[in-house]
Amino acid sequence: MANLYCIFWTAVNWVAVHHVGCIFWLIALIISGLFGWYATDVWPQPKSQETDEKLRKRQETANRRYQIWFNFTGSIVGWIVLWILICRHWDYILGRCATLNPGWSDLLMGFIAFIGITGHLPWTAAGIIYSLGDIVKKAAGKLGS
Repeated sequence: MANLYCIFWTAVNWVAVHHVGCIFWLIALIISGLFGWYATDVWPQPKSQETDEKLRKRQETANRRYQIWFNFTGSIVGWIVLWILICRHWDYILGRCATLNPGWSDLLMGFIAFIGITGHLPWTAAGIIYSLGDIVKKAAGKLGS
């Protein structure tokens, strides 16, 4: 009888996780798609200063496509990290575990999930990359002088 009970609850748990996962990823894809599609409306880009109309249009189209990809990817990364956190703490969420023991990695992942889902991960990543580039340039300038 114990084996039947275990099999039953394993099946119920699998169905619950499967349905929650399907709903979660459907929401994640829709929201990330919207972030990507409306990225240039949310985060306005400077207009191309190119005087040739054809080249200017091409630059703006390329920039829009890049922004769609950049912001969709940033948002979906946030959702992926959130899903990892949910899976790591699934027993606590369902009430099968009385304590939650988050570590520093959970806090960092929570922060990444938050800035990703809210659409700020792409700009945070770009800011870090540009800042590191500036630091390297300044260090190279001091070494060269």
